[in-house]
Amino acid sequence: MYNSAMTTLTTTIRVPVDTRDILAAEAARSKRSLAQFLSDQAAEIRRVEWFRQARQASLADSRDSLAMAEQAEWENDDDDID
Repeated sequence: MYNSAMTTLTTTIRVPVDTRDILAAEAARSKRSLAQFLSDQAAEIRRVEWFRQARQASLADSRDSLAMAEQAEWENDDDDID
């Protein structure tokens, strides 16, 4: 029986040796394993992308008068749920 809490699936990523050395040096500098460093970098990329998309949506809304009116309505709503 496979228990995902006990095992982490892994795979090999083929990169040039110079790239591996750069990544390994950065991981060592931050006192993390290369695997943890890459996982953290992937999480950061996802986080940055999420904020980029949220910013794009906000900018699109700022050009939409109906969306801005709805936002103002929500912000001025005195019926807060306590």
